[in-house]
Amino acid sequence: SAKQIGQIYLGILFGVILLLALLHSLFLNLEIGKVHWFHLDREQNIPTWFSGMLFFLFGCSATVAYYWEKRHDFEGFKGFRLPELWLGVAAIGFLMSLDEIGALHENLFWREIRHASAKWGGAWQYLTQWQILFIPVILAFFSYLTLFFLNRLGMSNGMRRSALMGIGCLLVAVIFEGARSVFYVMGHDWY
Repeated sequence: SAKQIGQIYLGILFGVILLLALLHSLFLNLEIGKVHWFHLDREQNIPTWFSGMLFFLFGCSATVAYYWEKRHDFEGFKGFRLPELWLGVAAIGFLMSLDEIGALHENLFWREIRHASAKWGGAWQYLTQWQILFIPVILAFFSYLTLFFLNRLGMSNGMRRSALMGIGCLLVAVIFEGARSVFYVMGHDWY
């Protein structure tokens, strides 16, 4: 059944995440060709390609949902409001995939913002440029996704819970990445 397939799929993804965590702990400092292949806090390596692939699959899933809602509406079902809203969800997935794989938010204006935030002093010096420049975009993405999924998945408590858990996990990841300087100040082991 579709539920069993979904559970197997999620189990495989969770297994890969555990494997990446294990590889990170075993091969944290393994560097080949100036790449830390398993380091979870580095860019353009296996963990970031995996997370970029997950964002891409998220965008693909939203595109498939758009297709099926349009098809059902075309066949006269008329149970879905504005299937085009799925395209916004798909765009978020594809943009996040591109950003994750290309390390865009880490590289855009980092020198200029780092220079300015060092001048400002205080807590500003611990913030990265993406925290300063892209927080409005991140909040807009989260707001759109939360409102969309609350509205769209209102028919099923299980679907709504799953969507909100996914958004919550993504939000926790963004918060942890944003607070990494706090952990760094607390000591290398905490970081």
